[in-house]
Amino acid sequence: MRLPGARRRRCALKDRTGARKLTEEGMSKDPTHKDWWDSRFAEGLALLAVSILLFSFLWRVPNPDQAVLNQLERLSFDLQMELLRAMHPRPAAVEPVLIGVDESAEDAFEEPIAMWHKHFAKTLDALVQAKPALVGMDVQLPSRSFDRILPGLDYAFLVSLFRIKQNVPFVVVHTIDRIGDLAPIHQPYLNRLGDETFALDRVLEDPDRVARRYNEREIIQEGSLHPFAGHIARVLGKPVQAGYIDFSVGGKIQYIPIQNVIRWLDAGDVAELKRRFEGRVVLIGSVTRAQDRWNLPVPLADWERNQRGELTTNQPGVIVHYQTLRSLLGDGLVVPLPDWLKWAICGLILMVVFLPSNRHVYWGTLLAVPVVLALSVLLITAKIFIPAVTFLVLLWISVLVGAAADGTHTLIEKNRLKGSFYGSVSPAVLQEILAGNLESGVNAKSADVCVMFT
Repeated sequence: MRLPGARRRRCALKDRTGARKLTEEGMSKDPTHKDWWDSRFAEGLALLAVSILLFSFLWRVPNPDQAVLNQLERLSFDLQMELLRAMHPRPAAVEPVLIGVDESAEDAFEEPIAMWHKHFAKTLDALVQAKPALVGMDVQLPSRSFDRILPGLDYAFLVSLFRIKQNVPFVVVHTIDRIGDLAPIHQPYLNRLGDETFALDRVLEDPDRVARRYNEREIIQEGSLHPFAGHIARVLGKPVQAGYIDFSVGGKIQYIPIQNVIRWLDAGDVAELKRRFEGRVVLIGSVTRAQDRWNLPVPLADWERNQRGELTTNQPGVIVHYQTLRSLLGDGLVVPLPDWLKWAICGLILMVVFLPSNRHVYWGTLLAVPVVLALSVLLITAKIFIPAVTFLVLLWISVLVGAAADGTHTLIEKNRLKGSFYGSVSPAVLQEILAGNLESGVNAKSADVCVMFT
């Protein structure tokens, strides 16, 4: 039975009043609101899983060493080191002195380098008179005797080695052969110096063949020798940690040719020797282009230039030790965030996927790029390294995944509205509805409504 028109109007008004009252009392009591919340939360979990999957792909595929994200982190570190050297140069707290064996020394000395016993002996004798804080010799000692060729050659070198060890803290490298074992050293040198004098000559390379980090656990096995720079730091009473070498401190590195040191000794110029070396950490090493070369994030050796006169990042191995000592003997290495803190921050960033996509989120994401990068550079000066690229990539993944989901919902809703109103309203009104320019609901206090019944 149909109700009279007035009664139908009163029932409709009652229904609308009841609905409005229910809304005012709180939608938490409305089952439809709970369903909406559950669906929205479930959708957020699904989007969270998608974000983690995309992040894992960038972080682990094809493998952790060659993954895009890790390559970008290494590139970011190099660019920050260059930026700091250019915009905020800082002196090293401890600046070693380098005595270099270069091509001019090979031309000046008649013997092959394997028989430079007397030249190295004179260099060590000169440093005994100069009284440096420590001498580190990045030159492998002879593997066999040459006394049959030049009688007395071994003895002269052994005397100088013993003399410098008695007067100055002394560390000499023990190199690695091609199969990864310690290269042989003539036994009398080992007996004269003792195990405590030797250190491992090994540099830690990243997967892109660039030396950025110092981590003894990755370099040596338990019970083996300490690496060269770390052993020098321990002899001088400095703590040794793992981390990134701070390539942003210190200026361009120069060296003193070994033949100059010998010339000062032969001339009896002790004053010049003391001026150059007294109280300082002295390194002796090869600076030739023929051997022991490593790639660094920034160019440090001032003499390493290409044919166009530009500084190159392919440097002698002694430069890696030199810059590591700048860090270890100074303010320390640049330490990465602990893993637990890094992943906790990543977890917080992933929560962005639950936020609705709007212009505030987009602007915040854009603003985060310069803020995070500037914070990363600032923290490096405080000896802290944050994975800025990882954080930013994870933020963008979360925002884009959420935006893609909201865009899909918008497209589905427009298609639904188009199907509902197509043929019922004019094309112009339908376009306004799809564009979101028309809102549902009418303000009864201010609107004049005309209804025609036919």
